[in-house]
Amino acid sequence: MGALEPEALGLLAFTSRKLRLRAGDRLVDAGEALDGALVIMSGEIELAAPGLPPRRVGPQTTLDELALFAPIEASADARAATDAVVMRVTRETMGRVLEEFPAAAPATRARVADQLARFAREARRVETP
Repeated sequence: MGALEPEALGLLAFTSRKLRLRAGDRLVDAGEALDGALVIMSGEIELAAPGLPPRRVGPQTTLDELALFAPIEASADARAATDAVVMRVTRETMGRVLEEFPAAAPATRARVADQLARFAREARRVETP
């Protein structure tokens, strides 16, 4: 979401729901239907995906960004490794931001295309023994 101008980011921050998590709290489970992306504002989140070692991510990380544009399922179990604040940005909110700030659309589209390409590379790696 770094491609958005400050005013657009402000609208996202104002209209998105903030989740305050304690260490150990569940954020999402792998396979759970998502209505948007999750942006880590503070703290650390541990991700655990089948067949991969767990990893921690921190502030300014966006999880499941593709859910901003299409219905998808969470790619991993996500739990708070520390106390954390996470912003939930829904597809509806993102659509509103892109309507009000159309100049952000090309950069957003490029970012999503990069994510899809990365996903395709990872999928090929997993399928190839």
